[in-house]
Amino acid sequence: MAAIPPSASINTAHASDELGQIGCKGIGLAGISIDGYRANLAQALARELHEETGLVLTDAHTPWLVWIQTVEFPEMNEQGYAGIANYFFLLHIDTFEPTSGVPVGAAGHPDGEGILDQRWWSITEIESAHSQGVLFSPRALPTLLRAALTNDPRAAPINIGL
Repeated sequence: MAAIPPSASINTAHASDELGQIGCKGIGLAGISIDGYRANLAQALARELHEETGLVLTDAHTPWLVWIQTVEFPEMNEQGYAGIANYFFLLHIDTFEPTSGVPVGAAGHPDGEGILDQRWWSITEIESAHSQGVLFSPRALPTLLRAALTNDPRAAPINIGL
């Protein structure tokens, strides 16, 4: 199977969230949060994509887990957390206008999740913004994304840092 073409776009959400959200603080990918209950990653991904972007995953979609980010934060122990665990997926989809799949005010709506904005980015736009000091989550997103788009994303997920 060929890799996703480097001209592909990525939807990002500008978010500020607590534990377990892909894209914690700064600009990051649409996220999955599995704190609060034990959902498997596929269910959590489907739920979060629907809540935050309105996308409904079907059998035609094949998400690839490409990166796993775990960071311990001892200062979070008082709140009952040990740190964060983020799971980053690549998913080939057609560009669409992201809008929440849940009503305003409902649990999971982007307005209540700290998501300020969503947009589609090309890899070139991500690299350009990064070179101008825009912070992404993960911090190495341009490099990681370029490698994932160039190589086969079905390889084993890579453990990454902040």
